[in-house]
Amino acid sequence: LNFARQKCCIGAGIYSAGYIARYPNGKKVLNHYDMNLVFIDQLLKHFDYTGDTAYVRKMWPLIKLHLAWEKRNFDADDDGLYDAYACIWASDALQYSGGDVTHSSAYNYRANKDAARLASIIGEDATPYEKEAAKILKAVNKKLWMQGSGHYAEYKDVYGSGNIHPAAGLWTIYHAMESGLPDKFQAYQSLEYIDHDIPHIPVRLKAFPNDRLYLLSTTNWQPYTWSVNNVALAENLHTALAYWQGGRMNEAYHLWRSALIESMFLSAAPGNFEQLSSYDAMRGELYRDFADPIGMAARSLTEGLFGLHPDALSDELYIRPGLPLDWDSASLKTPDIDFRFQRKGLVDYYSIGQHYPRMMSLKLAIPLVRDNVKTVMVNNKKVAYKLLPDLPYPLLEIIVPAENIWNIKIINDGNAIIHPVYKK
Repeated sequence: LNFARQKCCIGAGIYSAGYIARYPNGKKVLNHYDMNLVFIDQLLKHFDYTGDTAYVRKMWPLIKLHLAWEKRNFDADDDGLYDAYACIWASDALQYSGGDVTHSSAYNYRANKDAARLASIIGEDATPYEKEAAKILKAVNKKLWMQGSGHYAEYKDVYGSGNIHPAAGLWTIYHAMESGLPDKFQAYQSLEYIDHDIPHIPVRLKAFPNDRLYLLSTTNWQPYTWSVNNVALAENLHTALAYWQGGRMNEAYHLWRSALIESMFLSAAPGNFEQLSSYDAMRGELYRDFADPIGMAARSLTEGLFGLHPDALSDELYIRPGLPLDWDSASLKTPDIDFRFQRKGLVDYYSIGQHYPRMMSLKLAIPLVRDNVKTVMVNNKKVAYKLLPDLPYPLLEIIVPAENIWNIKIINDGNAIIHPVYKK
């Protein structure tokens, strides 16, 4: 047993200073899962939403301990690439044997990059975290990015010939995207890898006979083994979020809608957030209202479809809507925000009301559907805007001061933008 997993003994290996157990209130119950990466990721997201610098200061010792723990346990050779040990949903049957792994390196890149930012805010030394983030980025691009294939490797062996394992799982792509590892073109190429190399499983539903619904398998690996080539709702929703992060709104929504329809209408429990789909080859449908897809449904709805990215630490609300290009209206109401969109001919209307803990300015980036913009107005006043290059669509960006409500009117002009199509 302990050849593959750490022996459960306080003070040994991962059960050392910085280890976060999954039990609350200081209970010293050891578990073979690495809960650290996910918890710290959630904590950093919490700071983005609240801007609570007092809480940042309170949690700073924990963040420092965690990053030192990660480095000590999973990057002992200090090359900037991290092993992965039971830190994602698929971990049950994943064994990298000390190798250099993309998804865990991505987690640590984001954590160090954010730690550097937090350190500068609260007066701590940001230098070690800036250097580590830069080292990770350089190492991933040098050793794990496969230039000829246009996507990240799953991992690189630490022993023997140091082989690259090219058949990346969904988690490799979406964690890299989420952590900000790829540049714009790398992100575009990575999503093309999913398009062409990950199995697409048609979803058959009489109510939607012509909708071409589908689900993704988490990998293309064979033979079937539990946790490494399943059809999992959370994995599909997280991949949809990656498509939104890569600017491919139509594909993102199609996968997202397919996954939710299959889970909520085809599962044994109406409205269910299943763990595994009935399309899973061996296990079939599994579990009711599983926490992973509940969380990812919420995140992909707010951060993906509506593109809400509060950065309260900088007092800025960044919104990049991911609405399908043929939609002419949409709305969302949460405790944090009221968002409404309507398109009438060549004119787009947005109404955005904010209720976050801190008032923020607005940076709005909208995918352009036409190659010219006549006028942009916010609360009945003309405002400056920028046209930014991006993939696959250029962006219209406006930055305006904090208001309780922004009423935005965009008058488009010119010709429809044609999206280039890549054929493998």
